[in-house]
Amino acid sequence: MLTRTLKNAMNLLKNTIYILLLTLSFACTGPDDTTAPVVVLQGRTTLDIVKGSTYTDAGAIARDNVDGYITANIVVGGVDAVKTNEIGEYPITHNVSDAAGNAADTKIRTVTVIESDTTPPVITLNEDAVITITAGADAYEDDEASATDNVDGYLELVVGGDTVDTSKVGTYTITYNVSDAAGNKAVEVKRTVTVKIPEGIL
Repeated sequence: MLTRTLKNAMNLLKNTIYILLLTLSFACTGPDDTTAPVVVLQGRTTLDIVKGSTYTDAGAIARDNVDGYITANIVVGGVDAVKTNEIGEYPITHNVSDAAGNAADTKIRTVTVIESDTTPPVITLNEDAVITITAGADAYEDDEASATDNVDGYLELVVGGDTVDTSKVGTYTITYNVSDAAGNKAVEVKRTVTVKIPEGIL
């Protein structure tokens, strides 16, 4: 009787250990990974470079839901094929797969080699071109603008025009200008800020 009881206890212990091991194994491995990683290009997706210049790819970042950041595993294709002395369009591909073999959607950067840079930058206001505020308000903080160039990328703007005085009723004009490295000047962009009399005051 004691032997049978001991044997039953041993079998129960073995079964318990087996179940615990299976549970631990599942907890460590988790369910099947079927989600592909995501690749995000750094820098612009399209850009121009002047013939004879040097091209260096800005790279990309890759993250997976299980493996985390796998940027180091990104495979970049097409960089060596960019002929900076030949006018043309060159695609640069960025892709990666996670440890489970799931491949990300390929991200493509298009590099165009041009003869010379004759395209001016483009200035874009971050907010409205016409703004109205009430006199006596806090100091005016301009939302400014951004400038991008087909070759130089993002450029620093020259902000000029009037200084908005919120204590004085009137209309103020703020100007934004920029030129690229080739000397191409953007079309000037303006923002008008009107400081009005508070309601109820004649």
